[in-house]
Amino acid sequence: MSKNKYSAIEYAMKYLQHNPKSERDVSLMLLKKGYPEREIAIAKKRLQEMGLLDDALFVELYINSEVIKKWKAIFKVKWMLYQKWISKHLIDDYCNAHRDAIREGMFVRIKEEIKKYKRQGIDGIEIIQKLQRKGYNLGYIKEVIKRRDTEE
Repeated sequence: MSKNKYSAIEYAMKYLQHNPKSERDVSLMLLKKGYPEREIAIAKKRLQEMGLLDDALFVELYINSEVIKKWKAIFKVKWMLYQKWISKHLIDDYCNAHRDAIREGMFVRIKEEIKKYKRQGIDGIEIIQKLQRKGYNLGYIKEVIKRRDTEE
């Protein structure tokens, strides 16, 4: 038993109550708090059984939040998930299953970014370069521009 006030499972549940976390995030947090690896493994297994620790669900919630709602570039969001040691397979499966929603979310964001840059007096290739530096795919940028031209 560790010298902490709460058991590993109790502490992990407190940690998870505000935002979903990846399995790695929970493991690292418990290690930092001094819980032994055996206690961490038991806590993670129990949390998984309860449906509170699921990397596939974490990927879904994270991508929905960052790409679809906040309109961040999928490339950057995938990179953040890779840094959390989320399996490429889980990320790709979710992205493939929700390709249209992700794509439309990015199109909305690109369109908003273009409007913002035009208000700032930026135009043409400079807008495209700025969008690419933010992680947006050139093909998507071109498609948004083509859509705008047909709408106007």
